[in-house]
Amino acid sequence: MSGITRRGVLIGMAGGWLAPPPARAQNPGATRVLRLGAREVALLTSANARPTPLALIDGAFPGAELRLRQGEPVTMVIENGLGEPAGLRLHGGRLPPALDGAAGFTPEPIPPGARAEVTFTPPDAGTFLLRPPPGMGALLERGLFAPVVVDPREPAPGFDRELLLVLKDIRVDPEGRLPAYASDTDLPRLGNLLTLNGLAARLDLEVRPNERLRARLVNASTARIVPLRIEGRAPVVIALDGQPSEPFDPAEGLVVLPPSGRAELALDMPSQAGADVAITAFFEGRPIPIARLSVRGQPIRDAALARPRPLAANPFPTRLDLARAQRVPLAVTVGERGQRPIAGRGANGLSGPPLFGARRGATVVLQIDNQSPEAQAIHVHGHATRPLDRMDDGWKPWLVDTILVPERQTLQVGFVADRPGRFPISLVTGASGPITWFEVS
Repeated sequence: MSGITRRGVLIGMAGGWLAPPPARAQNPGATRVLRLGAREVALLTSANARPTPLALIDGAFPGAELRLRQGEPVTMVIENGLGEPAGLRLHGGRLPPALDGAAGFTPEPIPPGARAEVTFTPPDAGTFLLRPPPGMGALLERGLFAPVVVDPREPAPGFDRELLLVLKDIRVDPEGRLPAYASDTDLPRLGNLLTLNGLAARLDLEVRPNERLRARLVNASTARIVPLRIEGRAPVVIALDGQPSEPFDPAEGLVVLPPSGRAELALDMPSQAGADVAITAFFEGRPIPIARLSVRGQPIRDAALARPRPLAANPFPTRLDLARAQRVPLAVTVGERGQRPIAGRGANGLSGPPLFGARRGATVVLQIDNQSPEAQAIHVHGHATRPLDRMDDGWKPWLVDTILVPERQTLQVGFVADRPGRFPISLVTGASGPITWFEVS
């Protein structure tokens, strides 16, 4: 990695993305035109490096933040200016099954030069990720993604500003070229370059004493798990994967983001000017400083705010009837040539029968057995799941749509099958798009 940059790893940003929380979403219900196209971006600073060819939304890396509003319809027009079929989906968006299949918003990938129009109403407030669907990992690797924030019907009080941090690792050679993407294997595609909000050096921002930030963290990496530590101030987690949680203190200030995972933190700045709050990512086991918040100026208020209150819950059932739950085993196994089938299925898993069927309103417990030698991220489309305790079937006070399962371990998650339809379960970390599905009737 020494031939890539003088630091070995580039930490980047494109604008601060630090702004007051909007009282109202921008242009609610408007039509959003998303242009997919190729563009060369200078990712490296070395003298012999050339721009890297990427696939981007509206020419930006990452794509510009999309701001929507809970319960209000939006129309997205997707124009595919790439020389290959493409698709997009709203990761974690709990959309109808017809808008969240193997090709994302559309029944089939959008051909080159074509356009597609889709209208949907986001049911939940939170932080989400617009990204290619399963099986299009090469497009995600090349930068086709954008963060999405869905504002609640009523603004959440108690925050002075928002801080959006989008992480993405990418693999480039010393000249800035992307090595060939092996879509015929599901071994993790790990980058040697870590970016934050884009392209430049460490993110440095000034904040005021006693200011409270709402930090939205997004991991847009193809397969990399990114642990983050907040140093100099204790963060409070208020939401995971777009769903509010009981506010809790992460152990040792460490927040672990799986691929496509998101987290929201309340960050209270120190009371005295002159202090710094550092955000550190762990990359290949090494601490990499990615952001520094410098406390300057006069206090924004006389005293620190009280501990943050829970955010308003999103409208779906979360109480689990574990005594009568339908328990479904789901294994990630080791196949030939680096394949990682999920429930015995690969990229064409939607063509077979459902993994299981469930009655509407039933509690489902997935018993996920990761038999592979790598940690895996499993995404349950259309639902938010609650991690369960290993021994007593109690549950954690948070919800996730992307479940991180360590290598050769078994985890349980539960959810209420609250809507009829066919819903995929995909292996986020699998390049070939291993996928299965279940049906709610």
